[in-house]
Amino acid sequence: MKTTFLFLLLVLGWSARSVMAQTPWVQAVSGGTQSNASTIATDANGNSYVGGSFTNTITIGGTVLQAATSAAFGAYVAKFSQQGALIWVRQPTVPGSYSRLGIESVAVDGNGNVLIGGTFSGGAWTLGNVTLAGHPAGVLYSQGFVAKLDPAGTISWARAAVDAGRQSTVGAVAVDPSGTVYAAGSLNGSSASAFIQKYSSAGVVQPIAANSMPGGTGSITITGLAVSANGQQLALAGWVLEGSVTLQAAGTASALVVNAPGINSSTGFVAGYSPNGEGQWVQTLTSGTGNRARLVRIVAAGADFLACGSYTGLATIGTLSVPGSSTYSSGLIARFDSQGAVQWARGIQGSNYIEAWDVAADSNGNGYAVGYFAGQLAATAGGLSSAGGFDAFLLTYSPQGGLLNARRDGGSGQEFFTALALTAGGQPRVAGYYTFGPGSIAGVSLPAVSSNTAFVVALAATVLATTPANSGMASFTVFPVPARSGQTWQLTITPMLSADGGVVRVLDMLGREVRRQVLPMRETAVSVPTAGMAPGHYLLQVLGSNGVATHGVLVE
Repeated sequence: MKTTFLFLLLVLGWSARSVMAQTPWVQAVSGGTQSNASTIATDANGNSYVGGSFTNTITIGGTVLQAATSAAFGAYVAKFSQQGALIWVRQPTVPGSYSRLGIESVAVDGNGNVLIGGTFSGGAWTLGNVTLAGHPAGVLYSQGFVAKLDPAGTISWARAAVDAGRQSTVGAVAVDPSGTVYAAGSLNGSSASAFIQKYSSAGVVQPIAANSMPGGTGSITITGLAVSANGQQLALAGWVLEGSVTLQAAGTASALVVNAPGINSSTGFVAGYSPNGEGQWVQTLTSGTGNRARLVRIVAAGADFLACGSYTGLATIGTLSVPGSSTYSSGLIARFDSQGAVQWARGIQGSNYIEAWDVAADSNGNGYAVGYFAGQLAATAGGLSSAGGFDAFLLTYSPQGGLLNARRDGGSGQEFFTALALTAGGQPRVAGYYTFGPGSIAGVSLPAVSSNTAFVVALAATVLATTPANSGMASFTVFPVPARSGQTWQLTITPMLSADGGVVRVLDMLGREVRRQVLPMRETAVSVPTAGMAPGHYLLQVLGSNGVATHGVLVE
């Protein structure tokens, strides 16, 4: 009995700290003609790093930023504390009446150093005491860059991706466990090509085979790059428009080619590389001539990778077919093993336009996807309905591809989730924007605006990154699902999970606890009433000595 009491104290104490750490917060940019938040990352301490672009003058957490001119685009990277307070914000600058500057990707190494990647044009790039020359072909040519900042926001080094004959962009950065940095992007001109650049932690360029890919006739865009947890494999994500691009020439390995035949057609792809840039495999997302398909982000999930994107029509990825609308875009999330085989793919479909923009994985291998939708999501994507024109969504999937949870966010205006990261505790940190009126995110009302306005939000965790179930032994079943209001859920809990007792909790979609009851030792049958609970989606959790098991449930 004493052991059970002490265990319950630990559970209750852990639960209180967990809920406190998951308290939602929202920080919104103010001012500017338009602003966006295109990327977000987190560190081991729960800080968030957000990057994006803006026009005119904006204010972030009380700090005012000014673009070069009223016709120019500026860029920013900002660090927020675990509680949402602004720690610092940095603004690279490029002079020129029509200068363009954007930060497309942010990554954080194990020491809290910040890597940023993006593109600029119009003149020299400057941050702190570091300057990069503009593109050698002139101010109208874009130039990709990658830079490293220390945890205090002081720049350590910056490097430019130079190609005198073509425009360059850097769409993604990543860092491996040793601190080695990778940047990936595109070279477009008379021929289109992609590249992966490798740097030491001190910024010294390292030789790599994928520094310059063979290229081809199509336009290629790179927006995703990931390093496996053990640092032994890279994965690239992007798409090819109207043509054919070779990512790896035939040699010791087979050629890696992506084709997008037909006018206005695009093909999404993910490709695997060794840390030395040797191409190993490629998988494509196709949806037929005249249709668009693209894969936009990719992250490591242990030795596997998760990618997300969008498509129209019936799509094929690997050997799998994914249904979709011939009129509207559908979102997609897919899982690949280290050899490139597609483990599963899920279409995110509905009654109107749907886009999936970013993906993340927690320590248990659960996958998360964010994006936006109008109208209704199909039951396979959570069965949600938008409250306004476009609303944001966050979907959670098990390692096997089962939908665990679906969350809608937004009000009567237009809200979009465009970037996602998770804290070590599994709390989603999301960046995005709202536009054309007032906004509402995580229950926080935002003032009316007339153009895109960026925000960053901490959402409550829906699937906790705790001890995973042991081959299904630490788990439970629940009936009925869905339940009518007033019915009682009947839980059957495995003996392993209930051996020392525990707690049964019900959480709403903001992570707030709405019901709690003690689980006695070795109790395997528990009743949880729904009386007084509003219709909607909830999380039912059993916290036991051998882990935490979670089920998504619905009250009608």
